[in-house]
Amino acid sequence: MSCLGQPLNLTLCGKYMEIIIHKKGWLSATGQLWKLKLATVLAVLSFISLILMILGVNAPENIILRITGMTEELACTWFMLFAFLLFLLLFWSVKCPDCKKCIGYHVAKTADVNEWLSVLSRLAACPLCGSKKKVD
Repeated sequence: MSCLGQPLNLTLCGKYMEIIIHKKGWLSATGQLWKLKLATVLAVLSFISLILMILGVNAPENIILRITGMTEELACTWFMLFAFLLFLLLFWSVKCPDCKKCIGYHVAKTADVNEWLSVLSRLAACPLCGSKKKVD
C-alpha cells in the first residue's frame, strides 16, 4: 500500500526491469546494450542525488545527510554530473555501425521523454537507415 492508502502500481517498476534485461533488440545485437544499462544506473544515481539535494536544502540536520556526509552543494554537484553523463551517453554514444549517426539523439527528438529508454531498448533496427546488421 502506498502512503495514500491506494495499492502501489508496480507496472512502472516492471517496465524498467524489462529495459534492463531486454537482450533481443538491436542494441544487444550491435553490442551497445551496456550503454543503455549504464544510462539506467546513471538515471538512478541522479535521482538519488536529487533527493539528497532536496533533503539538504529543506532539512540540513537530516540523519541521512549526516550519515552520508553530503551537503546540498555536494549533492547538487553529483546530480549535475550524473545527469550530464546520462545525456551525453544517451545522445552521442549510441550509434549505428552502418550509417554512424547518433540514434539516441534521434530517439530523444522523436519519442516522448518518458519513453526514451524503452524505445531504445526495443529497437529492432536502426531507425535512420534500417540496418539490422550485427557487429562482431
